[in-house]
Amino acid sequence: MVLLLIVAWAVQQSNQHSYYGAKPDSQTTPAQPQPQLHRVTIGTGVLTVNASNYAYYTLPVPAGAINARLQGHFSATGGSGNDIEVYLLSEDEYTNWQNGHSTAAFYNSGKVTVGDVNAALPNDAGTYYLVFNNRFSLLTPKAVQENMVLTYYTR
Repeated sequence: MVLLLIVAWAVQQSNQHSYYGAKPDSQTTPAQPQPQLHRVTIGTGVLTVNASNYAYYTLPVPAGAINARLQGHFSATGGSGNDIEVYLLSEDEYTNWQNGHSTAAFYNSGKVTVGDVNAALPNDAGTYYLVFNNRFSLLTPKAVQENMVLTYYTR
């Protein structure tokens, strides 16, 4: 009888406590790694875009990236309008734009002297193009000051 009581008590204790004395928690999940912020500075801050031409930066976003965003400011000088067009395009959109086709864009400044970019990109991998367009100017190059940063998170 005493042995039976000791065994029953031991079973009850093992159901309430783990090996180290803590109660088991079947709802505890392993800790998820915290997302890592990545900041990529785009360009050198200054570029010249020749007349009837354009300049671009390639923005690779890796697999698993989330909350990707391009943010920054630009300004153009040169020619009679001190103007530039700035686009943020996907790889397919860039190809269509290069060939003169209409396309959607994540950002399209129109013809402006200064502007701010704050554009969200899709989650996961992709290649994007930040384009500074001066194809509309037949004679004058444009000097562009830009301060752009691509940010995204990975786990």
